[in-house]
Amino acid sequence: MKIAFLISGVGIFGSVREIVENGNVFVDQGHECYIFNPEKESIDWINFKGTVKLESKINDYDLDILILTTTPNFHYYNIWKMANAKMKVFCFMGFDPIFYSTWDDKVLDILENEYIISDGIWQNEWLKKNTSAKKVLDIAIGGVNLDMFQPIKVKREFPVIGWSGDHRKRKGGSTLIEYFEKHNIPTVTYFNKGIKQDDMKLWFSGIDIFIDNHYSGGWCNPVAEAMACGVAVVCSDIGCNSMFAIDEVTALKFAFNDKEKLHQQLNRLMYDKYLRDKIAENGLNHIKNFDYKIVAVNVLNALINESKQL
Repeated sequence: MKIAFLISGVGIFGSVREIVENGNVFVDQGHECYIFNPEKESIDWINFKGTVKLESKINDYDLDILILTTTPNFHYYNIWKMANAKMKVFCFMGFDPIFYSTWDDKVLDILENEYIISDGIWQNEWLKKNTSAKKVLDIAIGGVNLDMFQPIKVKREFPVIGWSGDHRKRKGGSTLIEYFEKHNIPTVTYFNKGIKQDDMKLWFSGIDIFIDNHYSGGWCNPVAEAMACGVAVVCSDIGCNSMFAIDEVTALKFAFNDKEKLHQQLNRLMYDKYLRDKIAENGLNHIKNFDYKIVAVNVLNALINESKQL
């Protein structure tokens, strides 16, 4: 089958990683996979086994399945609606339910008439419960590359703390910075430091505890990747990590921006090596369920089965 994604850019973003990783499995399973975008006909920061094309060329192809994974603004919505594809799917990626009341007619049309998937299954559940969506498929494209992210054991006398270093509002970075400065806690970060994707496991091997304070998102790549590298996690209790960050089992959690609870949870991991090792071990074992080799095959099979009904 010819399966394609329509996206708004091919830069270094978690959403692009999710698309590429799924697409690579689609290709491994014997299908053709395309990524249409407005920027260029290549992706230079991660290996993609399929074909990258400019969005202007989308109608040169007769597609079996076309997945739109960007906000359905007028431009992308029209390209998607006019494209030659047997089955069209919209993928919610990181939407914030609080903005549901502001969604425009394009989104409402999608909810009423189109197939819907997401990058985190919690979004599917929210949509079915709170909207008029009629064709929500119970699949999600978020996962982790366990060939790339894996533990590298390093012995240290005292735990090293890391976080992304991403200051964007929905990442909660400013709160973490204030917290670290107030308590004089040294940390290491990776955001905007030019670390190659294949080398990220080396960065994770340099820490023992990973902190994440996301406010919104669909699938939390940093937390999933930290777990895959055997790092104990402290993270905010929101939808984007709910599938794999299980409080007191695979992670210690706190409400978004709750610095007091964050402090309690971090201290527990810092000064209790048994707990730290147990959380890391549990996280590593659980995240294996979200290997892209499993996730993408499930996505692929569900899409193919649904397309056969058309």
